[in-house]
Amino acid sequence: MPKEAGDIAIEIQGADRLEYNYDVETAMGEIYVGEKTIENEYAYGGHIVEDNEAHNNLRAKTSVGNLTVDFK
Repeated sequence: MPKEAGDIAIEIQGADRLEYNYDVETAMGEIYVGEKTIENEYAYGGHIVEDNEAHNNLRAKTSVGNLTVDFK
């Protein structure tokens, strides 16, 4: 279920970005996935989809807010 408003921060321990397929989206805000970023000067949203042919899937969506995914 999508989160409507507010920042989303996800930290995945013991994994690399390439171990996940992901689909992350925000209508208004910025997206940070590992070293991939969409920073918006005018606060418009973004969408990052990456298919790494991995067994793990990550999907996150917010209408208003930043979305950050860190792999540690």
